[in-house]
Amino acid sequence: MKRIVSLALILCLFLTGCGQVVKTKSGKDSDIEYVYRSESCSVEGMDDGFAFGLTKDDTWLCAAMVMTDWESGRDKSWIACYNAKNGKTKRIEPDGEEGTVLLEIAAGKNGEFWGISFWMELGGDVKLSVNRYAKNGKILASNDLTALLGQDGAQAIYWLYGNCLQIDQNGNLYLAYKDVENPGNSVLLSFSPEGQILFHTGVEGTVQRLILADNGKLYAAVKRMDNTMEILTADTVSGETETLIKDLPQNEINTILAASRDGKKLYYNVSGYLYEYDVAEGKNRGLFALSDVPLFEQELVGMVQTDADHFYFLSNAADENGISEGEWSCVRRVRADQAKPIQDREVLTLAMFAEDADVTQTVAAFNRKSDTHKIEIRLYGGLSETDGAERLQADIASGKIPDIIDLAGVDGMAYIRQGIVTDLTPLLEESSEISEEDFVEKAISTYRDGEGLYAIPTNFWLGSMVGKTSCLGGRSGWTLEEFREYADALPNPGAATASDSKENMLDWIMMQYAERYIDWESGTCSFDSEEFLELLDFVNRFPDEVTDNAEQFVEQIRSEEILLNPMTIQYVDMFQLNRAIFDDEVTYIGFPSESGNGTKMMILRNAFGISQNCKDKEAAWEFLKTLYTSDANIIGRFPVYKPSLEKAFEFASTGVYRTDENADRTKNPKYYYYYGGLTIEIYAATDEEIRQIRSLIENAEPADIRTPGIYTIMQEEAEAFFAGQRSAEETAEAMQGRVALYINEHR
Repeated sequence: MKRIVSLALILCLFLTGCGQVVKTKSGKDSDIEYVYRSESCSVEGMDDGFAFGLTKDDTWLCAAMVMTDWESGRDKSWIACYNAKNGKTKRIEPDGEEGTVLLEIAAGKNGEFWGISFWMELGGDVKLSVNRYAKNGKILASNDLTALLGQDGAQAIYWLYGNCLQIDQNGNLYLAYKDVENPGNSVLLSFSPEGQILFHTGVEGTVQRLILADNGKLYAAVKRMDNTMEILTADTVSGETETLIKDLPQNEINTILAASRDGKKLYYNVSGYLYEYDVAEGKNRGLFALSDVPLFEQELVGMVQTDADHFYFLSNAADENGISEGEWSCVRRVRADQAKPIQDREVLTLAMFAEDADVTQTVAAFNRKSDTHKIEIRLYGGLSETDGAERLQADIASGKIPDIIDLAGVDGMAYIRQGIVTDLTPLLEESSEISEEDFVEKAISTYRDGEGLYAIPTNFWLGSMVGKTSCLGGRSGWTLEEFREYADALPNPGAATASDSKENMLDWIMMQYAERYIDWESGTCSFDSEEFLELLDFVNRFPDEVTDNAEQFVEQIRSEEILLNPMTIQYVDMFQLNRAIFDDEVTYIGFPSESGNGTKMMILRNAFGISQNCKDKEAAWEFLKTLYTSDANIIGRFPVYKPSLEKAFEFASTGVYRTDENADRTKNPKYYYYYGGLTIEIYAATDEEIRQIRSLIENAEPADIRTPGIYTIMQEEAEAFFAGQRSAEETAEAMQGRVALYINEHR
């Protein structure tokens, strides 16, 4: 925290001129004040896909676009161009194999352009090439660089370093990628279109953005190991680097970097502001807040400056459903006495404990549309799970109470009982758009107290234990005693307990059993009981550590040396994946529990409620309705909002097909997973698989939100027991004392 505060103070001193108004320092404009305002910039075809890269020449601003056809599973690329002088647009359809993605483009000579193209075959084979195109998109020359980088390197560039590829007008390629031999550091590499290496330079830290100015200068924004950011320049001949700006705070989302045409000015964003750096003088000045334009860091792809008065930003702007589409935005410098003032908007703070792209996209969409309010995320992160909760509690104690709070990151019930968050029931009853019946009941019941509902999660996971159906003797669930009897009856009892460590299994078991030993009303607990001592002894049967060798793990699963695998199911694909790993029919039997049905519904983050001190509860509710009902997470998580959950099932059930030259249509895998030496094909989910997932959700036990702090206590006290340094009785006694103190502090 001290480090962060000191950086903020340095920034305020270092970046002089912060704010909306800029006074020029020399020449005839010395007495003129300027501000920055946004202007509409509509480009036909931009909303058809997702923007990857951008370039400009003397006439056109061009964006490399891509759209995925989910039915065929293939990508389609094109180039959307905009003439800033007259507003004309054009679309270029470049040559290329079906499924090719243009990662970056660069203007060449006489209307020609260069492109870095990436192509991946269904199954994993990749190809990375540098192409020279005619102005109509026809390929004039192509050089395959896959062999130079290797397939793993080519894939890494596509997935991780799309912002770190640049081409000059001669087709020389500049890129940054992870230094495998020096984790946390990067490599700057340049080679000619023919594949001849021009330079290979190591960089301390992670390159977040690489740009090539029109004057041939190469610049990079670099995230350092000490959580600061630097901007450096690299010689395009030797690769030698020089730091220009150091000790900048890191951006939580996207860093953009651009240069003026003559290379004398650099532009970059820090903490939501755009700054200008004079390369010759070594001076910075703040130009404008991005959110006032409005632009949002998490959506930015890049920017170009066409003249002293005009900046053009390329974004992937998300709508309220989290669907991102390419968008050009113009920001113009105007005289302050001729500009319409920006209307002040009331700020509502949103407390979160981890970055989440879906939430930040929804925040950006809300901020873009609202003329009266603006959501600002206040991130409570920490080195441990309790750090963030302690920081939030300190802010609340000092009166800095956020307007919206993620109760999944704290002891949610304590916040509810202490009156920190408000009951959402009246807001739901008054709403004509959503009601309590629109949400998965067991997910929202986690945040009920009496007749009140105090938070609604956006998504959930399922925690369960899975095993081969043929090895479970028809069981569909079990108590702890039944699990113990099952394990003891096996020829190799360790096969039932070989898949996870003592430490992890204690967490899993206590998710089911902790409440059994706690009476929150009276403030008492019974962790010193005989029953709990037996539970400790049972958990101690698990290994101290388990293999992290995926190939060995798969071999043990298939040979039945390991019979059960504890896991979380985050989306439909993971459900399908387990059958492929076991290579047999599987049963999600759950963890041993008092009810005998130990599949747990887990709320790990994003359960938002409104604080009692919220400055405008109606505005906060308008934002939360958008967040709760967003379709942004239908692919990667189980949504709590039922219509979105149905869309998730529909998407998982949608097949991918390929039509050949004879018009024959064949079913193809939707995804490939690579695990333990296996290449696993995931096809569209069957009706039976969806039925099984629905059944798991319907029968899952609600999440426990009161005991995360207790899990920490138990792990700390159990460490000596697992190491053989303390008896079960001594361990239980220590747990009893500490947990009793905890529950009386938090009830």
